[in-house]
Amino acid sequence: MHPGKMNGSLHHPGNKVKHITWMVSLFTGLAFLVGFAFLHGPEKSGAMEDPPSSAVQHSTDIASLTQPSERLATDLVVRKDADGSSLSVFRVGGEDTLVTVQAKPDHRPFLHPINAPDGQGVFTQYSPGHHPHQTGLYWGFTRVNGRDYFHHPEGDYWRRVSVDVLTEQGDQVSWSTVYDLLDEEGETVLTETQVWSMREEDGQYFLDLEWSGEAKTDVTIGEFNYGGLFLRMPWTRGIEGS
Repeated sequence: MHPGKMNGSLHHPGNKVKHITWMVSLFTGLAFLVGFAFLHGPEKSGAMEDPPSSAVQHSTDIASLTQPSERLATDLVVRKDADGSSLSVFRVGGEDTLVTVQAKPDHRPFLHPINAPDGQGVFTQYSPGHHPHQTGLYWGFTRVNGRDYFHHPEGDYWRRVSVDVLTEQGDQVSWSTVYDLLDEEGETVLTETQVWSMREEDGQYFLDLEWSGEAKTDVTIGEFNYGGLFLRMPWTRGIEGS
């Protein structure tokens, strides 16, 4: 995903970054990610410029790409796994996992696998050899006080604060992850909160993300060609994509 150049700054600890909201609609056999994600080859680097003194904010709203007169919703359930480091979403009464939320104590949180509604495929890919830092569907800024959280999902950069189920069962389920983004000394620069909700209607997934960040020191998000919400879809050399 290349969401254009992202930049901004926070100059007072405790100030909150404006909420950033994306919607993901995953259809059987197709994936539409609002927020500029697409299947792509190698990333292109870009020069970092001084950001303006304004809080980062972005909002995208979209209607469904299909508009049936009546939608048939499916009841879902989300459960925290035994080790407390992942969540799994199922249909009520079903045994097949639809979405797995990975939330380890010392790794950037991400969604993988996201299985197709009909079970005939997987929409995400984890850490392929050609892009090992890409982990399914995830959020990562490329320049926060000059530090790269996009290419570094490991524990020297991320520390889990909490992972919680918010709405366990119903036609829409929800969960949250809270993580500290760490500087070179292991001190918290920014605490991010991701609140996800998911529903299934007419054989289509709808995933909503609300992201917020709380600065723990002066924070500058530097300009870069990519960063933020990102989707790694399965790809091998020889497959064309755009």
